[in-house]
Parts: sequence; structure tokens; C-alpha cells
Amino acid sequence: MAVLILLVIFAFGLVYPIVIYPALLAIFSRAFSRKVKADSDFCPDINIIIAAYNEEKYIARALESIVNSDYPPEKIHVLLGSDGSNDGTVRVAESFKTALHSLEVFDFARMGKNNVINELETKATCEFVFFMDADFRLHADTLRQSAKYFADQQVTGVMSRLRIVVLENGGEGAQGEGAYQQFERLLKMKESAIWTTVNNFGFYGVRRACLRPIPNANVCDDMYNVLSASLAGGRMVFANESEVDEVREKSVGEELHRRIRLAAGGLSTSFAVGELFNPCRGWVSWFFLSHKFSRYLFPLCMLGMIILTPLIPNTYSDCFVLLASVQGAFYLLALLGWLFEKFGLHSKLFSFPYFFLVINAGVFLGIMRFLSGKQNSVWERIDTRKAAPRR
Repeated sequence: MAVLILLVIFAFGLVYPIVIYPALLAIFSRAFSRKVKADSDFCPDINIIIAAYNEEKYIARALESIVNSDYPPEKIHVLLGSDGSNDGTVRVAESFKTALHSLEVFDFARMGKNNVINELETKATCEFVFFMDADFRLHADTLRQSAKYFADQQVTGVMSRLRIVVLENGGEGAQGEGAYQQFERLLKMKESAIWTTVNNFGFYGVRRACLRPIPNANVCDDMYNVLSASLAGGRMVFANESEVDEVREKSVGEELHRRIRLAAGGLSTSFAVGELFNPCRGWVSWFFLSHKFSRYLFPLCMLGMIILTPLIPNTYSDCFVLLASVQGAFYLLALLGWLFEKFGLHSKLFSFPYFFLVINAGVFLGIMRFLSGKQNSVWERIDTRKAAPRR
């Protein structure tokens, strides 16, 4: 009986975030939907912060996308900080000072991304601060579509829709992440319709008054800023019509490395903003626990199911057959996804299970890294990209 109880607990840990929570969001977003008072003519002065390390190949396109924005150029103030880059990042960035008159480039000594962002935030002068990475490309209307929401005084932050632009030979990593991002987008839209969304990977803007200094090198900068904006009492709005492209290759090996870093940093961030574990924080606490923190329990639940399923007593053989069949089918699909990648083939049916397994392996290793205290924000560039992007 104890084995069955544990299996139920583990099964619920897997089913709740991907089935029950989305279903509840769909219901609550209809019952408790709150409109944002957006104003398309609202174009305040904004700072754009870019922290970069060895981004010579990508920084020009990022800055070009800002230059080509339809946002009033005199209202855009870009702060770019190099984290001790030893390539041409600073040189390329400084070549844009003519096109971006307000561009300021800072060549810092190696200190880690979080410290670079903290330094740049102290130099920000505008009420609204946007954050982007060198591999992001703004669309012409991205800034307008985001800034319009700040006309509502309840809005403390706005995040954009992230679109994966696949590089040649992107493999199953790209296919799998595309499906994952669609699921994430749905959750963000529903959370935002109710009050605020707490999960961010991409381009976002925050009221400068809501920003807190990033406390250490272990936390995820974007997650910490988004949660800080939500904890300020206002809304972090998901602007589905504000789109940003991410143009890095999505190989599975690179994605595994990324997930290890994000999981370790995410756990560090979660405990750095411990008030979110307090149910009295209302919607933001529920969203955080259901959308973010529950994800860190996923690999533990998957491992628990593998270990406990063979221990089911013979008197519950039907239960054993069901659980063994479901798990077997999932891991078989993941294996086929791995084989398809090895042979350069693509299949959405196999790519998502494979990608899901990989990211949860990364989360598990990230938990181990968090427990070991080895997480930090001093990044290393892993560059396997040789081909041009295709849409």
C-alpha cells in the first residue's frame, strides 16, 4: 500500500503541472480575467540593457534590430556591458554609436552577467528598462507593442513572445523546444489574463522602480527581475503581439547544458525570493509554485516512478501494466527521437518526448549543481553554430 501511495504522489507531481494546472488556468482566466488599459500612443523614454560575453558574431544583428525599430529613436537609450569579452564584441558595438546616438558601451572586467546587469541598472535613467540578449532580434514593432502596456499604472512589467528561429542542422532540439514554447506561451497568456505571469525566457521590460539589485552570482537574472516586478504588487503582462526572435542553434547537447544552468539558477532564485512560497501572496504565489517550482520536482517524480513501478504487489497487476506501459511508451518515443536526431531526421511525434527527457535530465543535474553550490553567472560561450538561420 505504501508503494501505491508513493506512486500516486509521484504521478500527481507529473500530471498536475502539465494537465491539471493548465485546465485550472483555462477556467480561472475566464472567471477572473482582468483587462489591461493599453495605449498604443504611449511611447515613453526607455533604456535597453544588454549584457554580453564574446558575442562578436551576434551583437551586430541585435543592435541592428533596435536601429530598425519603429519606436521613436530619440526615446531609446541603450546600455551595453561587455563581461570581459576577449573577442570583437566591444569594437562591433561601438561601431553602432552613429546609428544609435544614445548607445553607451562599457567594457567591464570579468565579473559575471549578474554583476554586469547590476552595474548597468545603476546607469539607467528612464522609468522603463528593457532587457535583451545578443541572440535576440526585435521586430519593427516589438518595442511599441510592449511599451503600450505601461500606460496602465498597475503594470510593473511586460514580457514578449519568443519565437525560435532555427539554424541549419538544429536537430531535434529545435523541434522539441518549439513545441515546449507553444505550451509555455499558452500558460503565460492565461496567467497574464488573470493577473501576472512569472515565467520568462526572452525579452522583457520592467519599471525601474521595481528592480532590485540581483543579490548574488547564483540566481537567474531574468527570473529574478520578473519575480521582483510581480512582488512589487503589480502585473507582469505577457504581450503576445510583441514578438522577438531567438536565433541560436538548438542542439540537444547545448540545451542540456543550458537546462543545467537554468535549473541551478532557478532554484537559487526561488529561495532568494522566498516570500513567493507564502500562499498569502495570492495569484503570484500559486503561479510560481505551479508553473515554476513544480518543474524542479519533475525529474524526481520520473525517477520515483521508475524505481517504484516494479515494486507494485502482484495483487495490483493491472496498475503495474498501466504504469509500465505508459512509461515504456514515453521512453520508447524519446529513444526514437534520439535516433532520428542521429540520422538527421525530424519528427514532432518523437522530438517532444526526447526534448522533454533531455531538459528533465538537465533539471536533475541542475539540482545537483545547486546542492553542491557550484552555480554562478560567469558564462562561457559554447559556439557550435556555423550555418545561417532559416525561418
